[in-house]
Amino acid sequence: MRLANRSGLTILELLVALALSASLLVAGRALMEQMAGVSETIATKSAADDSARVRIRSLRAIVRNMSVVSDSSSNFIGDQRTARFASWCTGASAAGAYSIVDQRCDVTLAIDSVVTVTDAAGRKITSIAGGPGVLRYLRDSRDGGHWDTAWGPGIYLPLAIGLILRGDTVVLRIGDRG
Repeated sequence: MRLANRSGLTILELLVALALSASLLVAGRALMEQMAGVSETIATKSAADDSARVRIRSLRAIVRNMSVVSDSSSNFIGDQRTARFASWCTGASAAGAYSIVDQRCDVTLAIDSVVTVTDAAGRKITSIAGGPGVLRYLRDSRDGGHWDTAWGPGIYLPLAIGLILRGDTVVLRIGDRG
């Protein structure tokens, strides 16, 4: 006796098809959740990077607007951890960074676990995550530059301040020089 050709699905074939479909849906959902997590991580990192750029820009503006004043107590002085100088700055903007140059202020730039800039009253102007680091002072730019570990008080300013943080160096140019 010969069996006739079937033209339908058995219950077993239907269960296998449903199981495959369910596993594809579960895998798709897991992939979507992973993509959402990666997207959130990228957005958080991007916001942190933007904030750091704003703070670095603020720090560059404060250092660029450094001034030599007749009061010798406010003249530039620096060592490997701290620099003190007079600059032109203003109150905090919406982004938390000094941006509009309109008043003279005494500034302290200090490196420990973060780079912190404060005014004479001890109010934080800006801070940048940096970890342990050191300050260097550009005395001469010839032959690749000559950097000092300290800068004594006087009427002359260094050409730039170098922030060396975990192997990276941020060079902050002083004043508007060619």
